Amino acid sequence: MADATYMKKGKTNSHGQFPQIAAAAVFVLLALALLVMHVRAFEPSLARPEHPTAFSGDRSPLAAAMAPEAVARRFRAISDLGSRAPGQPGLEAAAEMIEEDFAKLGLEVYRQEVDIPYPLLREGSGWISNETFRLEALPFRPNFVQPVTTGANGIDGELFLATAESIRNGIDFTGKIAVIDTAGSIFEDFGLDPVRYADIGFSAVIITHAKGIENAPWEGDASRKTWQRGVPVNIVRVACGPEILAHIGEKAHLDVRSVWKTRHTENIVGIMRGTATTNAAALIVPIEYDAFSPLPDLANGSFQALPTAVMPQLAHGLPP
Repeated sequence: MADATYMKKGKTNSHGQFPQIAAAAVFVLLALALLVMHVRAFEPSLARPEHPTAFSGDRSPLAAAMAPEAVARRFRAISDLGSRAPGQPGLEAAAEMIEEDFAKLGLEVYRQEVDIPYPLLREGSGWISNETFRLEALPFRPNFVQPVTTGANGIDGELFLATAESIRNGIDFTGKIAVIDTAGSIFEDFGLDPVRYADIGFSAVIITHAKGIENAPWEGDASRKTWQRGVPVNIVRVACGPEILAHIGEKAHLDVRSVWKTRHTENIVGIMRGTATTNAAALIVPIEYDAFSPLPDLANGSFQALPTAVMPQLAHGLPP
């Protein structure tokens, strides 16, 4: 009897669910129909320009201006200006080069003034030295807030070649300045992270490369941990030429005082007027002529120099 009652209740429940299933199916069909109607009503169409954009004139001036050798010459000229970070002489030299070039082409030239803060070395600082040598010490970019500075009195310490073996065998690193040759053996647990070296007692970190600091690993995660930290702590970290390796074990004085300074920069705007009187369209070609680098004093910016070289060449090749 209990089983029969259970089966009867089961049949009643199945019959009660049918209207719900049917209603759900109708709702889904209506939703699909509305979706199809919406897609058809608002079907995107290919936007076509009001005026033809095809260039039917003589292409030879543009081809000559954009020839690889022509762009390469301008690229080298820009790279040879030196650091193009804000506050560096190379940035103003690049602006003058672009402005002069625009003027020769007959463009209307305007300057838009922009003031920005940027870390710069104080006069007379940026050196590591003792009685026998004096080498340039280039500070890394700030760790968001705190620029690299040794303070007015600098830092005195023994130059210690920090390798995987010397770190493992060392006991006390107090009063020492870590010199990391990125061409040699780097302690894997620390990598190029200056915080790790400071934690075991080093008072400063110097990054170098036996074949020149331009060969140091400036790309990738290891580089980012070297020159920019996520917390505003003052860990003195600088780059130095390979000459520093000849003075390992010597006492030296490190004086690096970089501070935030507001520097005047300018956007260069060149306007080439067209000959058409009915077409109100304009072609805008924006580029950045400054440069970024982990070392602001060496921001020659080869990567950023390429678009800076291409844009004036493009202006040379375009007809008015």
